[in-house]
Amino acid sequence: MNASNKIKDNVPLAGDAGNRSYSRVSFEGSNQNYILCKYPPKDSEQLTDFLDVYNLLAQNSVNIPKIIESSDTQMLLEDLGDLSLENHFKSGQKKAYSPAVDQLVKIQKIPTKGSSKAQSFSFTPEKFAWEMNFTLTHFSKLLKIDLEKNKVESLKAEFLKLSTYLCGLDQVITHRDFHSRNIMISNKKAFVIDFQDSRIGPKFYDLVSLIEDSYTSLDSFMKADLISEYCKKTNANRDKIFMKNYHLQNLQRSFKACGSFASFKTRTDNERYLQYLKPAFESLLTSCDEVQGYDELKSFIKISSDKWNQYEG
Repeated sequence: MNASNKIKDNVPLAGDAGNRSYSRVSFEGSNQNYILCKYPPKDSEQLTDFLDVYNLLAQNSVNIPKIIESSDTQMLLEDLGDLSLENHFKSGQKKAYSPAVDQLVKIQKIPTKGSSKAQSFSFTPEKFAWEMNFTLTHFSKLLKIDLEKNKVESLKAEFLKLSTYLCGLDQVITHRDFHSRNIMISNKKAFVIDFQDSRIGPKFYDLVSLIEDSYTSLDSFMKADLISEYCKKTNANRDKIFMKNYHLQNLQRSFKACGSFASFKTRTDNERYLQYLKPAFESLLTSCDEVQGYDELKSFIKISSDKWNQYEG
């Protein structure tokens, strides 16, 4: 079956924040469903990037939806259903997190040397710092925080210091957005989607994205269990240094996520992501208590959290 056949049913699906459109389709003469993903012609290069990373993950046995066929601007994909890890968890099923950790470990075992785009680009201190400055900008606007110039400069200096430290840790292939909405559950297996922006980065990046995910807000016991499971599967030593690096990565990653949530409101007046700020702040405040230094960043997080608790729109 292919996209040139006559489509019998076409049901639009909610996509991510990107410019792709998704629909569930079936074709004349078949009861099989597929996912049709379309890119605007001007963004066809993004489809090329998707196919490049798809091949890398497929070659390394990562569970991803199969591509039935593709053209310059669209793909016909295997339909994995509607059950994301987020949906699965919120229905009371927690066991799917273990298969998700398995997929994370598979991704991290992929060699960082190679010809794929994911093996050619890395997170840099400048990129991490830019993401944190993005949050600073949109938090200041959303929560009406007016810092003195010297405070802003000190804060930005800490952004770069933290970002430089993180980029000096062990580097692996990262999904870059490894959270519960980008992991689908099908036949009790975890499948990874939305992986086209994969690149080299710190080994804690995707681990933090999964465990400190604002969409599911795992409790502290489950977080601890998942960290232990990850360490067992990777032969990592869960010592003070490991946990220090975990929490430092969270200060960057969850801070960045907060900026994304806030920016939907400040740039498009879309409030639907603001509900995820509370769990993100809770996660950040926990990490603030677990690491030394970065006093300006910790202070800004606490100020922002207090402002959010008083926020009325």
